[in-house]
Amino acid sequence: MTAPSVPDPRRISRRTVLKASAATAGTIATAAAWARYGARADAASFVYGADVSWAPQMEAAGYTWKNSAGQTQDLLTILKGYGISAIRLRTFVNPSSSPTDGHCGINEVAAFAKRVKAAGMSILLDYMFGDTWNSVGVQNPPAAWKSLTYSQLLSTMNGYVNQTMNVMKSNDVLPTWVQIGNEINSGICHPVGSVSNPAQMTGLLNAAYNQVKAVSPSSVVCIHLAQPQKFDSMTTFFSGYAGNGGKWDMSVFSSYGSASVASGIVANMQTISAQYGKPFMQTEFGGPVSNVGSTEASFVAYINALKSTGGQGIFYWEPECMSPFTSYAMGAWDSSSRQPTAIMNGFPGGGGGGTTYVRLRNARTGLVVDGMGATANGANAGQSADSGSTNQQWVVESDGSFVRIRNRATGLYLDGMGATANGAAAGQWSDTNSNNQQWTQVAAGGNVRFKNRATGLFLDGLGATSNGSTLGQWADSGSTNQQWTTVAAS
Repeated sequence: MTAPSVPDPRRISRRTVLKASAATAGTIATAAAWARYGARADAASFVYGADVSWAPQMEAAGYTWKNSAGQTQDLLTILKGYGISAIRLRTFVNPSSSPTDGHCGINEVAAFAKRVKAAGMSILLDYMFGDTWNSVGVQNPPAAWKSLTYSQLLSTMNGYVNQTMNVMKSNDVLPTWVQIGNEINSGICHPVGSVSNPAQMTGLLNAAYNQVKAVSPSSVVCIHLAQPQKFDSMTTFFSGYAGNGGKWDMSVFSSYGSASVASGIVANMQTISAQYGKPFMQTEFGGPVSNVGSTEASFVAYINALKSTGGQGIFYWEPECMSPFTSYAMGAWDSSSRQPTAIMNGFPGGGGGGTTYVRLRNARTGLVVDGMGATANGANAGQSADSGSTNQQWVVESDGSFVRIRNRATGLYLDGMGATANGAAAGQWSDTNSNNQQWTQVAAGGNVRFKNRATGLFLDGLGATSNGSTLGQWADSGSTNQQWTTVAAS
């Protein structure tokens, strides 16, 4: 993860910030059982984690956090309520006093790690091997290491990792996992440990590996790469590292992609890890807090993809952050209310209560509303026979006296598109907070009808019986074409 300040072009291209939150609509929630993730035999061992390295400095600045009920509560208690069982903490070598870009020296890390352990949570220690942020685009050594030769740097690396691991040991907070470097596609401690000099890169990383194991033999030592969609970059690193005798126990990855690309990206993680016989997990994920629905959908898509391919866990990066402490726009808390947004419902624990997904089945034809995999604003919503696809699963979110209907696969909302003519298509659009995306639920026996706030038209199946038919809208006709049965997604 790079520095979260505004000037970072890589971060700005992926992240923006507003505030949003959503909850499952009561009318639909009572009709559907909670069914979130695909079942898997090893599901109980899947790790849900979060990197909250900013938390101590946020607390020092007077920040507090509220739970979903609006009660001020210890951050770790809230996170545990969401089913989070592991905390990732970064450490810098000789950090500045900047609240956002410094601190995180090993003594501060150990102090916070004590709280993590007392909360019954596991620890992932992330070595940055720098005085501040290192990431896929930047791998600067600490200032005190900058002029060292390879042999001097090797000796320094041995001493540093041994000393810092012993600080963790003396505080009785030895980590379950240790990342030796952060997003190190291009190597570490440039230029000496660059990937273009794989023998020296490997020597430095092996020194770190050996010292971790000398102090804590049971810690799982991880190699962390970013942008797994770039398979060639991962191949370059691992071929150079393994080819020079590199040691590691697990491969871990950062990815901030959308729901539509999650499965392909996770497949790359699995493929490169399998080539070297290593388990894998994702230690960074985030998405715009300005688009709660889309980010939650993306988060769930990564979780499902990881579980289905044998991934061992996922960590959300800095979900607790708020403005104005930082301009980073990918947290999961509402800066105004200081409550968690619905993004946190991507975690399966009781604190978030889960998210109820439903299928909307037409009372006349039996077809279900289908997002059709659309990701473009203005795309038509469709209807198809029940396939079990997440394109046919929707979360109905309360919005005052109205509801909004969000697709699980894409995060787009059903949108009236301002249509006023009978037979007009119902569309899909990213979160706009427009009344075109607000619907009144009207009871119809055991079914429900959805009336658009902006236009007064009702969602209408139009009598369609063919897969891929357009979902329509029509003035109130009393027809069963306008009645929908909510069915729990499974």
